[in-house]
Amino acid sequence: MLCKKYYAALDKKGEYTRIKGLTRQEHKALLLKHIEIHEKGCMKEFIDALPKNLGKQDVSNILHELAKENKIEFIGGRKSGCWKIIHTK
Repeated sequence: MLCKKYYAALDKKGEYTRIKGLTRQEHKALLLKHIEIHEKGCMKEFIDALPKNLGKQDVSNILHELAKENKIEFIGGRKSGCWKIIHTK
């Protein structure tokens, strides 16, 4: 990937942003937002929501990081389960 100034000089700032992609924190925020909007979420939905360059294992790792941060929890069986927000009182 070339530097940001190069893309700006070519008037292709959008292309730079697309290539640069989202940070890990932005991926986490996007997954949390999806779960908040829909009250729960499953792996297929998360893979659809995130950029195509992230594989299933990448998404799983992000979900487990969010779980370790006590933001989400997995409910149900391995194949039919879903992730939900942990509501603290």
